[in-house]
Amino acid sequence: MTNPQQSQDRYKVARDGVEIGEFTKKELLQLYYEQKITLGDYLWREGLSEWKTLYDLYVEFLETPEQLRAYDREIQMTTKTSYRLKYLIQKSYERIQVKKKAPADYKKMQAEMKKEAIKIRQRLERTKDLDGQESLQSELIQVEGEMEMNSASHEGRYKEYTKMEIDETKEQIETLQSMRIAFWWISFDKDPPKLNKKDLKRLTQSYESRVSQILRGGVPWSSNYFELGSLFSMPSNRSLYENYAKNYPRPSEAEISLILKSLDEQDPEWDATSPEQFYSNLKPTTPI
Repeated sequence: MTNPQQSQDRYKVARDGVEIGEFTKKELLQLYYEQKITLGDYLWREGLSEWKTLYDLYVEFLETPEQLRAYDREIQMTTKTSYRLKYLIQKSYERIQVKKKAPADYKKMQAEMKKEAIKIRQRLERTKDLDGQESLQSELIQVEGEMEMNSASHEGRYKEYTKMEIDETKEQIETLQSMRIAFWWISFDKDPPKLNKKDLKRLTQSYESRVSQILRGGVPWSSNYFELGSLFSMPSNRSLYENYAKNYPRPSEAEISLILKSLDEQDPEWDATSPEQFYSNLKPTTPI
């Protein structure tokens, strides 16, 4: 991804029209991590025709495996949006199943530790050697301590906490499902949705937050990212509008939901490989 020559480049940094220094890539990243420069500061290096912000050039600074994986997830999100949202929905359902199994897993773990504690006590009764007794007593204290900690973590309010986590995950699923429908809904729009200043500020902060996370090698999929303005501006959405959606009347949200369900059942990979299938059952407004 990165040009070997670029890793040797020195970047001039400017803020409010005033140059504040010249740094190597490594030095500049360290300054960013220390919050001494921001994504909005301007950079110039040899080969650029004009000054650009760190936000515009951040891809040049991705080198570690963690950063590259984070960037790859970002590309998947922006070019295969519907597919990525579906993936997140699936992972959320899997998380619910794991949480539902937690009480049974806890009981199994407790039973295994009780058996281990009984075995240690029996060995302790048979052991006459003082060093051996001391070693076994240490093992017993450790196992009993783990049992106590496990019990304290899972009993009492644990069921209530698990239910709360499951309910929150269900709400996240509903949000992701709504955003997936919204993605296809706004693929029929030529112009971006109108956002007030508060929404625009939040959306800008969301973009900047994600770039910051990518530079650090990790991208949690925040629901704040799935704003309508963000979905509209994704390359996958604009490509669908230009190539397909502009030729069709917009279906209702209920119709979109049914289309997605049908296509998902036929081929789980369709929106990653052939997203144009979404429009195959729509009647064009003008001959194509």
